[in-house]
Amino acid sequence: MTTSSDSHTILWVPRFWPAVGGTEFHSKELAKHLSQFHRVTVLTHCTTTESQERSLASSAALTKFSETIASNVRIIELAPKPFYTKALFLLGKHHAANRFTRFLYQRIFTLAFRSTVTPLLQGADRIHFIYNGLTEASNLAAQQAQKLNIPFIFTPNILDTRASGSDWGTPSFHKLYKKSERLIALTQHEAQWLKNRGINENKISVIPYGPILEPRDPSQEKAHIAELLSYRYILFIGRLVPGKGSTLLLDAFHQLSTKDH
Repeated sequence: MTTSSDSHTILWVPRFWPAVGGTEFHSKELAKHLSQFHRVTVLTHCTTTESQERSLASSAALTKFSETIASNVRIIELAPKPFYTKALFLLGKHHAANRFTRFLYQRIFTLAFRSTVTPLLQGADRIHFIYNGLTEASNLAAQQAQKLNIPFIFTPNILDTRASGSDWGTPSFHKLYKKSERLIALTQHEAQWLKNRGINENKISVIPYGPILEPRDPSQEKAHIAELLSYRYILFIGRLVPGKGSTLLLDAFHQLSTKDH
């Protein structure tokens, strides 16, 4: 039995701060908060912002090992065993092409990182995987948790709940849901989606996250809000990348603005 002071949490986040993104920012804040109560180690494969030039699967192949301390959190950027770097990079470039490519990438990814992460997990009391890409890493994290007989906690960040065509509905993800001792859903809709797929509702917790704002002078804010409300505007809080749908939002706003009221 561990106490709060000697308990050790592994937060495994494929793309981590200072990379820009909602999951990257909120996982950093979570790590900082948890570090007030017990030891926290963050494992990550990439700390650069998502781009069209290089996928996360390719970036993970080229990462150099580093270890830093920030806000009392130990942050380790993982590097693959050099023997596998070229194969991982090439397969990573074509990761989305077909299922066979992803299968090969998973096998090589496991060989490239398993022996690297094993010593870093010694003494851990739990592994919490926060998904923002790189399913291969979540599979390895679940395997390691099972091997060490410690809880595996999974935040899948489900962005697509379509009946078909969603990565989150694949057998690979379903196995992760089943292996998880605790699943963190961000919305009630996400929790219900998991329940509809046979996941035990007793292991699902809904913990939403939203904007983290610094306190401001209420008198100044009142004037600022009044000014904003005098205009028609769009509040868009995603990154300006195609996947966030900013162009769709602009098109929709344009259609609304041209209609008679």
